[in-house]
Amino acid sequence: MKKFTELKKAYLIQRQNDNVADNTMKGIKSSLNRFEFFLNEKNRSLSDIDRKSDIQVEIDSLETSKITSNNLIDYFILYLRDEKEYAHSTIKTTVTYVNKFLKYLHTKEFIEYNIMENYTIADYIDSGKTKQKKEWGDNYVAISKQQHKEIVGNVPPPVFRNKLICNLLWTTGMRRSEIANLKLDDIHLEERRIDVPAIKSDERSVFF
Repeated sequence: MKKFTELKKAYLIQRQNDNVADNTMKGIKSSLNRFEFFLNEKNRSLSDIDRKSDIQVEIDSLETSKITSNNLIDYFILYLRDEKEYAHSTIKTTVTYVNKFLKYLHTKEFIEYNIMENYTIADYIDSGKTKQKKEWGDNYVAISKQQHKEIVGNVPPPVFRNKLICNLLWTTGMRRSEIANLKLDDIHLEERRIDVPAIKSDERSVFF
């Protein structure tokens, strides 16, 4: 069986050949690097990835007894959440990219089992509310249409650019960091669609 690093390299080359956006490639590389670091730190290998269940990994977590499928992904999520203390959005993005990588390994028959089929990430992370909503509770509100109009009407120079940014924030719900990392290739004017780079969440498309 090939080493994890070799398979990761082959997968990244394939994704680059698929003309994946630069920021998405960064997200994929970071996610696979986290997974590889986890395997190395816990002395695990591809043979452990290729096991449906009955895996035991020492994790600094109080919830190892509550894992849903008892495979390596369960422990990986707890590792990210409790030992490394990543934000839940980062964990979700990481696991999404690792899932696609493992599907690739399964399709290419490097592994016999797709262990992602038996896990439930909702058992480990809460993606229903943002950090701000949790902290602010009922005081969390979006700006009104009139407030948005006033903001757009009073932007500082360069006026055109700043109006465009404000309107994108308002109409699409994109984050500031996502807008800052947009490339021309991400914008499809005829379809009125923007392919949002994976910065703090999964890659997605929004319409304007």
